[in-house]
Amino acid sequence: MSEVRTPRRNRVTPLGEIVAIPAKGRAMGNRGPLLNPDGTHARDWTYKRWICCHTAEVHGRKVKFDDPVSYTPLFFTDEAVALAAGHRPCGSCRTDAYYHWLAIWKHLTGTSKYVRVRASEMDRDLHRRRMAARRKSPVFMRLEEVPEGAFVIAPMLCDQPALLWHGRVWPWREGTYTAPIEVGSREHDMAVVPRHGIRFLICGFRFDPNLAPAVGWSAP
Repeated sequence: MSEVRTPRRNRVTPLGEIVAIPAKGRAMGNRGPLLNPDGTHARDWTYKRWICCHTAEVHGRKVKFDDPVSYTPLFFTDEAVALAAGHRPCGSCRTDAYYHWLAIWKHLTGTSKYVRVRASEMDRDLHRRRMAARRKSPVFMRLEEVPEGAFVIAPMLCDQPALLWHGRVWPWREGTYTAPIEVGSREHDMAVVPRHGIRFLICGFRFDPNLAPAVGWSAP
């Protein structure tokens, strides 16, 4: 009889919660070390650097999935979930995406494109916005105004966050997307996540093709 392994608490939902579900996903990232010495979950973040990475290699080096001192690996269904959860592209394994993100951040914050900005400076700003969003009411938008790649929260449609992708609404459930739901009326305002990431999507941020939503794809 094969041993059934209990999933680790290192999967992230579109709402930024860290949960234990079987599905891993195609993107990974971290928020610093999150575990107690005995391996139990201790905190949801340590560093203000919340990043989204490839799962294979960084500069030719294989990614370490167990490094309790330095970081706790987190997994996302795709980059849409990572963005919704508050993560940005990693500057080491996703250089082009990182600089595209940085250029949009400069535009949104009124920073000259000629000014050199350290990642830590941007991360402090992003983290401040993440924490502030927790204390504020959700952002509401009409569906036709929601940018592609954002999640909506609409109890009248489903009980889970749902991704707007290719003109359809796909509920996310435990690491995968279920069948799209029909939206008969566009008159309802819907809560949208991510709060700060919406502006990046509106300004033209696009997902890595290898990490973009693959609706109908079942995470291993």
